[in-house]
Amino acid sequence: RDEIRRGQQVSELLLVELLVRRAQFSDCVERGWLLEDFPKTRHQAELLAAAGVVPDFVFYLNMFSEFCYSRADDLSSVEFMYDPRVFSERLSTHLKESSGVMAFYEKNYGNVKYINGLKSKWYVEDTITEHIRDSIKSKSDFARNILDNSKA
Repeated sequence: RDEIRRGQQVSELLLVELLVRRAQFSDCVERGWLLEDFPKTRHQAELLAAAGVVPDFVFYLNMFSEFCYSRADDLSSVEFMYDPRVFSERLSTHLKESSGVMAFYEKNYGNVKYINGLKSKWYVEDTITEHIRDSIKSKSDFARNILDNSKA
């Protein structure tokens, strides 16, 4: 915790510990939670899983690097604090690490959903929403079945 107070980079283990704690807060338990751009590495995914945190879904937007750069270049550098060098470094790291993260979740949990990131933001939102809605319905149906069977 001293790392945080000193403004230093937090270890992966501490980061996962903090995420696990946060996911246990009542708002996350009641309404769910979303991690964006995490885990970044297979090791982080393994640490999360070892701590008992496995997402229902891992959404991955498929798109070409050139498309990412094109979208980023359209952003206002002031409004979004966009720095092309930082963006390039992050994208490079992502391209190097993401296949390991996706392979881990695909192999162990089968929860990866690939989405065409070249389509509109509405398509992406609708696709993600549909997966989540279907999952909630399945879980509700499952719970209802258990309750109905226990009454019989």
